[in-house]
Amino acid sequence: TSLFTELIPSGNASLHIQNNHDLKMITTPQTTKTTNNSVIPAPIQSVSLETTRLSGFEEVICSSRDVYPAPRVNLFTEPASLPDSLQPLTRKMADKQGLYSVESKLKKLKGLTYICLVQSFYRSQSWRASLQQKEIFGVEGQDFIIPCVAPWNLQNFTLTWSFTKEHKSSTIYTYDSLTQQSSSVWKKVRLVTPRGRGGDGSLQLHNPLSLEHTGTYTCILSAHQTKHEVHTRVNITQSKHEVHTRVNITQSKHEVHTRVNITLKPGESM
Repeated sequence: TSLFTELIPSGNASLHIQNNHDLKMITTPQTTKTTNNSVIPAPIQSVSLETTRLSGFEEVICSSRDVYPAPRVNLFTEPASLPDSLQPLTRKMADKQGLYSVESKLKKLKGLTYICLVQSFYRSQSWRASLQQKEIFGVEGQDFIIPCVAPWNLQNFTLTWSFTKEHKSSTIYTYDSLTQQSSSVWKKVRLVTPRGRGGDGSLQLHNPLSLEHTGTYTCILSAHQTKHEVHTRVNITQSKHEVHTRVNITQSKHEVHTRVNITLKPGESM
């Protein structure tokens, strides 16, 4: 076995093999994994889409790691923003083994859905992810809907709803479209669209209470190489007919502060 030394300066570390044993090697500067002189691609294993504040302001970052050859990544928003206001910054980096990490990021703005498409170099794989954050308001005792609709038509998917309050998170509802099995910890919730048809995982909350149901609701729709995630901050206010009155009563030598809560039912007057 011997090296073709005259090819080393150009980055070719090829060997002349005089036996039939398998060979694994690493070449530089364009590092690839090879076995018997054939390139072994490293497929896309996962795609991450998340919000960070590493640059001093909120950004949405889409990334995928340990891929070869380097994949294509496209990060954009719906509705589409003005070209000058949002331009993605994308970079690709290779490690010592020649595996690529790709990253694309956009400044986070309110009211937008961020969508990331990652495609393998030979277009044999296509991953997609979307992220949305919003805030909605409800009234105590009145049913309301928390939207969660994927940008794509989904067939076989799983749905998970979780609730976070005071840094404590718990799963409140799950559904599997393939088995049509659902599980609900809360009796007050149900899917708006029967069986979540087409990837509509919107949830209806029945007779909500201000203290119990105000918090952050997270919806995750997962399918093959597809993920849609929505974080919704829900604020439930008390009934419109509830009046709060502060009465101050002053007595000699002692000042007494009394808080009086007067609740008016519909149709009543003071």
